[in-house]
Amino acid sequence: MMRALCAAVLLAAGLACPARAAEEFRAGGHVAYSAGGDVADERFGAGAQFAAAVNDVLSLDLAGTFFSEENRNINCGITSFALSLRGGKTVVDGTHLYLGAGPNLNLFTAPSLAASIGYHACAGGEFMLGRGLEFLAEYRYSIVDVDNLRGRSFRYSFGLVRLGLSYAL
Repeated sequence: MMRALCAAVLLAAGLACPARAAEEFRAGGHVAYSAGGDVADERFGAGAQFAAAVNDVLSLDLAGTFFSEENRNINCGITSFALSLRGGKTVVDGTHLYLGAGPNLNLFTAPSLAASIGYHACAGGEFMLGRGLEFLAEYRYSIVDVDNLRGRSFRYSFGLVRLGLSYAL
């Protein structure tokens, strides 16, 4: 299932992106707040995102977010790289709402935890602030099967609230 999801997102990126990516590419930064799932102690984090429009409905978003976590299984920093295929609609001028999903790669600062691939779903909105400047608000829920290098595996889920700014390049 996970391999099929990754293949579908990457295939969509490879086939569809060149259509409008040159004129609809955005980059920016965000702050994040970890909440939901197995998160025991909510923390702030930060990251960056890059997005490319596929057409008027679909877009691809690549975001990297660093945050730290302390619970019974994980007590370290986590960097999560998420690739989202998003489908949305402009509801009024300057306001675009979307739903998305895709794979994510999670890197842990604890040497006992292996890098893990998971999947996520997200919902959010982009709000035009001015010429080329956009505000982003999103909730992303991720599920990851983590391999402990001592032979123990466990499932870890987390939510991230992202707030950020992007600029059209």
